[in-house]
Amino acid sequence: DMDTDIGPIIDQDAKMRIDQHVAAARHDGRLVWQGTAPASGCFCAPSIIKLAGIESLESEIFGPVLHVATYKAGDEAKVVEAINKSGYGLTFAIHSRIDANIKAVSDMINVGNVYINRNQIGAVVGAQPFGGHGLSGTGPKAGGVAYLRAFTMKSEMGHSGDAMLSPMLLPGPSGERNSYSVMPRHAVVLVCHPDAQTRARLSQIARDYGNKVQEAVLIPDSGDFDAVMTLADHHVDLAVLRKALHCSRRRVIPFITDQGGHVWLQQEKHICRDMTASGGNIDLLMR
Repeated sequence: DMDTDIGPIIDQDAKMRIDQHVAAARHDGRLVWQGTAPASGCFCAPSIIKLAGIESLESEIFGPVLHVATYKAGDEAKVVEAINKSGYGLTFAIHSRIDANIKAVSDMINVGNVYINRNQIGAVVGAQPFGGHGLSGTGPKAGGVAYLRAFTMKSEMGHSGDAMLSPMLLPGPSGERNSYSVMPRHAVVLVCHPDAQTRARLSQIARDYGNKVQEAVLIPDSGDFDAVMTLADHHVDLAVLRKALHCSRRRVIPFITDQGGHVWLQQEKHICRDMTASGGNIDLLMR
């Protein structure tokens, strides 16, 4: 139907989840506006829902639902902290003319893709490598520098991971700046292996990639860490460790067990900035 502005939801189960989410918002008085949709088929009416804060949204809603949360000027750091705590980290967008705010927020946010003064969709693999952090993905970004290496059995980087830490510019359309960075995951838990030489070697590899290392007999059920590392051999029960890791955290954390997985000791961030919007034309911020 060429008169349809918003297409259908993927299936009835997805439609039911969205309808229940919107119904709950209507019941609580948080539904600001709702449009119309065909009565038959997997269509959901576009809706706007008011939130008390980012932390009020407990899961992703894949449908025509806009959630609006306001904040006071100067509270940007609190908003970013709430987003980071959500566990999701695919794509984030900011609209601003203030360079200091743009840099502060872009540095703090823990997502795979940051879009500045442009829309959030339409990533081009060669210009905007695509992939997220946490519950939105733990592996290398499609089209990124580390992507091919993730499919190999042996890391091509050896132990010189910090050579990739400097930002690099990627090709893109005129008026757009695409910056790609590879950073440490920061905190890696090394699950103790009975062989001291193996422990020392794994610990050194994690540090070579810029991480801090904590050794533990089992996966901790408290504390903050970004990856777990061990050696997959007869000394280690991987099934038990994977179950413990799954139960211990809301977000998805890489479990590194072989040399080819060393690429997961780092994470990637791509920042795409629409430079044409910096001249003061507010209309360019919304294109």
